[in-house]
Amino acid sequence: MILVPIGAIARIQALARRLLWHLSQDEPTVAVTASALDESDTPWDLAPDLAPIFGEGHAQEDTRYWEALKAFNMRTPPDDWRDILVSEFIWISFLHLFLHELVHIAAHHDRLLALARTKDPLIPQHLNLSRLRRGMEVQADVVAAENLARFLVLDPAANHQTSEAPEALFHKVSFALSALFGMYDIHRKTVYEYDAGSYPHPIIRYEFVDEAFQTVMRDARPDLVNIAQEHGMNGFVQCAHAFSALELHCMLGMYGRPSPGAQYGTERYVPITTLKYSEAPALRPRMIQDNRLFLEVADLSLQIAFGRN
Repeated sequence: MILVPIGAIARIQALARRLLWHLSQDEPTVAVTASALDESDTPWDLAPDLAPIFGEGHAQEDTRYWEALKAFNMRTPPDDWRDILVSEFIWISFLHLFLHELVHIAAHHDRLLALARTKDPLIPQHLNLSRLRRGMEVQADVVAAENLARFLVLDPAANHQTSEAPEALFHKVSFALSALFGMYDIHRKTVYEYDAGSYPHPIIRYEFVDEAFQTVMRDARPDLVNIAQEHGMNGFVQCAHAFSALELHCMLGMYGRPSPGAQYGTERYVPITTLKYSEAPALRPRMIQDNRLFLEVADLSLQIAFGRN
């Protein structure tokens, strides 16, 4: 059974509507950031009104959570053009999440975890459960992106993108996946905090899926490689600009204020996402490490598939 959490789809809908709304305000782009490498003594907190989108440990069986998410979503005024775009972002996000979970099954990740727990010699000693899970998540992202590219670009008749121009499609895929990754792990505010845990830095996740998309294009549609690179980057940059606008308005108090007597004001609400830190030099060596984990897990998956254990 493949489970795609309905909460994730509802959150990406509300977030995408809000990001597009901020872009539609035609305001100057103001990036509100600290360094992605530096520790900060300023306590960080989530703007109260953004908790339904970015908060951790959603009690989704609690009707209050859904009421709060609905209230946030209703703050964004309806717009036919924007809502059509959002429906496509939801479709792209759902496909990626579905394919991601499918890879976990097809690559025998449950079997690999079971072998790791029993110290089976097939699993290298340096691959503890945490590193193994991280490699699995990277593999799931990469293979999901490869299949997403094949589905959306190489077999457009099989989906609703039949008449989609390649430029628009690559832009939308990039924006949707950037927003999806930018929605997660927002409580880890420095690059170093991503050295542990099952998922890499959101930028690294995006780079992996972008490279997977490019690989499929180079192999099957070399005529689209330059288009995919240009418009994929445009979609990413536009999403990052939308997050910057969201953060600016957090500082201006649009999404709530700290409780009376708090030591810091609304500046404690930014940065919301680490999605924008694409220039941080510390990301490159970490991506190389995560790629090695991915290749090791992919090799182990093949060994399981061909009955070597």
